[in-house]
Amino acid sequence: MKKNLTALFLMLTLVSFGQEDYNKWSAGISIGSHDGMHPTPKFTKVFQLHHFGANGRYMMNSKIGVMLDVGYDYIDTYDNPVNTNYWRTSVQGVVNIGNLLCFDTWTKRIGLLVHGGAGVSHLWINKDLRTGDGSDPLFANIDDMLNYTFGATAQFMITDQISLNADLSFVFHNGQSYRWDYSAPNHLKTPIDGFMINTSIGASYYFGKNKKHADWSPSSCMSAAPKAEVVDNSKYDAYEARIKALEEALANQSTISDRDGDGIADEHDLCPDVAGLYSDNGCADTDGDGVDDLQDKCPDVPGVRSNDGCPAVDKEVEKVMAAALKGVQFESGKAVLLKRSSTVLNNVVEVMKDNPTYYLNVFGYTDSQGDDAENLLLSKERAAAVTAYLTQKGVEASRLHANGFGEAGPKASNETAAGRALNRRVEFKVVFE
Repeated sequence: MKKNLTALFLMLTLVSFGQEDYNKWSAGISIGSHDGMHPTPKFTKVFQLHHFGANGRYMMNSKIGVMLDVGYDYIDTYDNPVNTNYWRTSVQGVVNIGNLLCFDTWTKRIGLLVHGGAGVSHLWINKDLRTGDGSDPLFANIDDMLNYTFGATAQFMITDQISLNADLSFVFHNGQSYRWDYSAPNHLKTPIDGFMINTSIGASYYFGKNKKHADWSPSSCMSAAPKAEVVDNSKYDAYEARIKALEEALANQSTISDRDGDGIADEHDLCPDVAGLYSDNGCADTDGDGVDDLQDKCPDVPGVRSNDGCPAVDKEVEKVMAAALKGVQFESGKAVLLKRSSTVLNNVVEVMKDNPTYYLNVFGYTDSQGDDAENLLLSKERAAAVTAYLTQKGVEASRLHANGFGEAGPKASNETAAGRALNRRVEFKVVFE
């Protein structure tokens, strides 16, 4: 069967494609954005030009070709001080739909390509944003994986050597070990365990001594003058019979696995053992708040998407936490709370006692003055000092989580005294787990 499929493919793509006088090589560059990525609990900042790409392409004839494609994405997410870098390369087949459908019968400047293939991808985090002591396993290695890329490129010819392009590509991964924002290991265990969408604009330059490139040189369309010839249609009857036999054989062999019976194939179902909705990628939404259980940090209580599916925090509580951000003070260079910090911290204690479902993240930061390692240690000790105070005042230790990030995530410039004062801080965030 493999030999028959190969022969059929070659017949459909190469038969009657004679040698033409056109250029076959081109190179392209592009810039654009990314979105629609999964898995990640964060939302990507869209409408930012964080995608850059380049490609080299060779057209075997005016209909088909092959392309080497490379791309880089800087991935910036909301509410996350850690940003990631992504690099991919792939070899793809290219089909010129514009020439196949004879676009030149109604336009000489608009074209359309479709492309698809496979390659390798790499995801990593900026070194200067790591934990510093190397103990966090998320930052131990670059995440290497296989990619499968498919897309379409609209073309507009400027001159015989230059065209402008707009591309939409879908990138699927096999072997993605971490979430896109590196917040946790990847929970997916399916052959396709990660994906993203790239949109970009760019330009292509055509190389060669001939006037036209294969992109704009259809070999057989209505615009070409028909040649008087006798066509023997009998051979096509045999091809049609063979195609029908292949279709029947493939139909009898194909099976689709859907363990939870929700109508979504397991290979595309993020929750293959729990029946869910197509709009939630095959996962359930127990509390009906529009955030599927896989991403919902409060799956049994209706909440809002902006707070990861948990209830919105009361504005008065947010005011208390904002006041604590500015009011918590320490002795210089130490993790010893000043007495004037008690007022705002007592307000935090009152909020936690009045809201037993609340948990609290306490994160410490420093400015850039001094040794990096010492700053990291100081930020952790100051966050621990705050949680110790809250525990002493009656807040359960199990509801508090302290950590320090040293100089990471500055709120202002470290070049000024005022900026450094803003960067020496302890942040409070109410969570629900």
